[in-house]
Amino acid sequence: MNERFNCSFCGKPIEPVNWRPGKLVTCKACGCDNIIPENPDSFSAQMNNESWIENIRHETSSSTNSPSWKDLVKGVGIIWSFNIIVFAIIEFLKHYEILKGFSGTCYFQFLDIVVTLIVIWSIICVKYRKSFPEGFSIHMVKIKILLMSIIIGIVLAVIGFFLMEYIVPYFPIKDAPIEKFMSDSKGFVFIIMGSIFFAPIIEEIYYRGFWFPILRKELGALKGIIFVSLWFGLLHGFQLGGHVISIIFITFVGFILTLIRHKSESLIPSILTHLSYNFSVFFVPIFFKVLLR
Repeated sequence: MNERFNCSFCGKPIEPVNWRPGKLVTCKACGCDNIIPENPDSFSAQMNNESWIENIRHETSSSTNSPSWKDLVKGVGIIWSFNIIVFAIIEFLKHYEILKGFSGTCYFQFLDIVVTLIVIWSIICVKYRKSFPEGFSIHMVKIKILLMSIIIGIVLAVIGFFLMEYIVPYFPIKDAPIEKFMSDSKGFVFIIMGSIFFAPIIEEIYYRGFWFPILRKELGALKGIIFVSLWFGLLHGFQLGGHVISIIFITFVGFILTLIRHKSESLIPSILTHLSYNFSVFFVPIFFKVLLR
């Protein structure tokens, strides 16, 4: 049985994946941050002291407080405003042939990633005085959890392969932005490299490192998981031209990734699952085509 202690806010038991005294761990029941004590026994004894509980509640809420929905709205608002302004400028310049022959898609994507990381880092780490690993729950977990995360990513890719092979052909994808992007040689290299190495890390930090903890705190775990999964699926669905089956499947993948993040209390397992999935998406079709030849 894992070591546990009670949340100083709601009283529900918390079982940290790694018992690291002095570190913060989020209560899955109420979404509040708690400081891991030296040992479970001493903490449980102190829990009976109501004045001590109030003191910890005050210290946690003031000095180690976690972001709220206002921070989420502010962060998303800044990121989207930047995207809209830059996109409008690029389209304006292209319209008047100032950027003739320049697509700018790769550069725009790169700039978007940089701005997104700066914005959410400033909200989580600078405003609340947390280190990057602490602010985004990036800490090691048990090896078996990491191995399971990799296997889950491969399984999801296999499911996606059979879906694309036997179901999607009856509902073809038309005029998907990602297809136009990949038709360009630079775009194709950017998609391959970005999807395998960069997108899983950046997207996990954004969706399940920034979005999910705030929504879990404000709405509860289940609603937070559902909301993040839907948002993840819809934004990826835009890249696929609004293809319904693809949106449903990507939403399902997002649900699994968010569930892994919630259960493990660390961003590393969901990053590994995402990396494993994206890597397998490119190589599973090759494997099955050679196997079924």
